[in-house]
Amino acid sequence: ESAGDPESIERWSVIDTSEGGLGAVAERHHGWSRAGLLVGFRYHDSIDWQVATVRRMARTPQGKLGVGLRCLSEIAGCARLRLRNAEASSVWIAAGADGVAYADAILVGGEQPMLIAASGTYAPDRECEMLVEKSALNIRFGPLIEHGVDFECIAFSPAFQD
Repeated sequence: ESAGDPESIERWSVIDTSEGGLGAVAERHHGWSRAGLLVGFRYHDSIDWQVATVRRMARTPQGKLGVGLRCLSEIAGCARLRLRNAEASSVWIAAGADGVAYADAILVGGEQPMLIAASGTYAPDRECEMLVEKSALNIRFGPLIEHGVDFECIAFSPAFQD
């Protein structure tokens, strides 16, 4: 990630792993971390990014920051949600001449596929169009699985049009 802002990437050492999680210690930390935060990480020998939530924080005996992360299942890709007849807001941004509002999200696979989106995206039973690469699917939001400081994990299912 040498092309990006060097302050936006930090190196951490993995100190333990478990099913669904890992513990890590910061080599140098810039003070952004807090419990409930959504983070992206990857192992130094991989190009694939993973997503996790910060579950716990503590200092090591040497004074370094340590975190416990709950890792989410494999990431399937980026998604764009389109909401017809919506007002633009901090989450839903109106674009194009047709005024269709959209929001960006991360599509996560697994037994129950879900979307990770910015806080304020979720509304019970909201219907929208999900665009992934060149495919479009009408979906209906299910329950809110989890939410943190800056994100919502949303279950969804296909919405069938009459």
